[in-house]
Formats: sequence, structure tokens, C-alpha cells
Amino acid sequence: MRTKCYGDANAAQRKHDKSGFTLVELLVVIAIIGTLVALLLPAVQAAREAARRSQCTNNLKQIGLSILNYESAKGKLPPGARLIIDTSKGGWDVLREDSTILLDILPYLENGAIYERIELDGYVTDQKQLAQTVIAGYLCPSQTHTPLLTRPFTFDELASFDYAASNGSSMVGNSSSCTCSQQSTWNDFAIRVRQFLDPNDMDFSGPFSRFGQELELRQITDGLSNTIFFGEVRPECSEHLLGGWVYTNNGNGLMSTVIPLNFDSCADRRSGVDGCLRNCNFNSELGYKGIHPGGVQFLFGDGSVHFLPEDIDHATVYQALGDRADGQTFSLSL
Repeated sequence: MRTKCYGDANAAQRKHDKSGFTLVELLVVIAIIGTLVALLLPAVQAAREAARRSQCTNNLKQIGLSILNYESAKGKLPPGARLIIDTSKGGWDVLREDSTILLDILPYLENGAIYERIELDGYVTDQKQLAQTVIAGYLCPSQTHTPLLTRPFTFDELASFDYAASNGSSMVGNSSSCTCSQQSTWNDFAIRVRQFLDPNDMDFSGPFSRFGQELELRQITDGLSNTIFFGEVRPECSEHLLGGWVYTNNGNGLMSTVIPLNFDSCADRRSGVDGCLRNCNFNSELGYKGIHPGGVQFLFGDGSVHFLPEDIDHATVYQALGDRADGQTFSLSL
């Protein structure tokens, strides 16, 4: 009987099994992988931004908790700043620049050791080591700037901050070298709300003053849940904010809600045609600006945090949320 030999067939099969991808097949696989990466990358980036925004929200909530703990201990809210000036000679003579809300709440943010180092009997900015101390809770993780930013003119590197207190609908100024075409419209908002304010508190319609006034919670008659306390800022967009968190004792850390959200986000203020886009007289650079797409995160007086879209009704809703006692309230289900 003749035995069949399958050796050659098996060898051929093994040879076929060892053959790799053809060039066309390899290119197809690479194309599929590239497509999957392209599809997944936005989702990964969105997830990372969601995590950063969540941390930003938590930072603002911690600031809110520290403010309420300060109020519980002192009986009043901290002032936004303690700028003491002498206007008796018709000028603006700074007599003293004491503390600021970003300093006052440090003990309630578990930064009491840093607070104890502050010497309030002199200019805080003279304390360079302190001025370069980074407060993690004052930085939004989505921001792209470095923790230390260079202050103009002095070229000092100072610890930055991404959250600032609200002064409400404060006035927008002009100068001969810097006129703002929107000034009249914006200032109408600020003038309108003055009719609701105590004559002694006319310099600020929000919860925090530049000149040392301290409010009681009962004076926020619109309700804590309807009043902006803090919001996001972009210090790299403002020479006033480049002084860092220690240099907010003269009011540089107070924002005006009279400026539209995200207005002039890092435009060139020196060469801009419109004076509203330039650094002069506390114009648009002292409005709230955020790095999160589409809007800005805000802390309200009740400790809640809300994301306000940049297309929010500027003339009514945003102004009402910025003012503490104008009698207007709006739902925040925006």
C-alpha cells in the first residue's frame, strides 16, 4: 500500500501562515488607527477640560466658604481693598494701602502661616518673598500663564491670581489719550443703580469696596444667591493685575460687572484703535474674563458657583447679578 505524504502541503501552509501584512493592509490599519485617534482626541481633551473646570469650581467654592467664615468671625464681609486717599487738595494722594480681600481670607483658606508673615504697616509689595508665594487655590488649572508673572516697570516676578472680587457696576473712565466709545452706555448702567444705594456706599454697587467699607450680609438685599461675589480673571490681559495677589490692596483686584464678559480678552491695548481695548483709566481690562470656552465661572454670595455664558444679556441680567441692591433677581438656570 502506498502511503501519501503531506509534507509539502504542510510546509506550504506554514509558509503561508508566516506571511505578514501586505503594504496595502498595513496602510489601512494605520489609517484606521489615525481615524480613531482623531475621533478620541477631542473627547480626551474635553474630559481633561471638564476635570480642570471642576477643580476651578472647587477653588471658587473654597473662596466662598472662606468669605462666609470670615463674616461669621467678624460680623461683616471683608472689604475688597483698603485704599485710603486724601482728596482735600483736589488730587488723588494715596495715604495708605492696607489689606485686601485676597489677604484677609488667607487664614480661612488654610494659609494662616502665610497671612502671619504679612506686614500691614508698610507696602505689602515690598515683601518680595511673600509676593512670590504661589497660592494654589487662587489659580485656575485651565489657565495657560505661569504662576509667576512679570509686573510692568519694576520687572518683578509676582505670584498671580485668577479670581477677583466684584465691585459691581463701577464707572468707566476716560482720558485725553484713551477714550472709550462704549463709555456712555456702560456708565448708564452704573448711574442707574446708584438710585438704590446708600449715599455712604456710592462708590460700589457690588458686595466689595475699594475704600475699606465692610458690608453686613443684610445689606445685600437682592439675596446672596442673586449677587456675584467673585469671578474669573485673566491677569495676563491686564497690567493692573500683573502686580499679583499681594498688590490688590489698592483695588486692582476688584472687577466691574459693567464690562461685558470676555470683552477684550488679551487684545493689544497699546496699539488698539478703540480706547476700550487699551490699558487706561480702569477700562475694559478690569472686566471678568475666563479661559473656559464660552463663558466665565462665578461665585455667588450663597457659596454656589455658576458658569455664565459670554452672550448673557449684558444690560439687564448681568448688571442685576453684579449689583447687590437694585431690586432685580434672575433665575440662574441659564
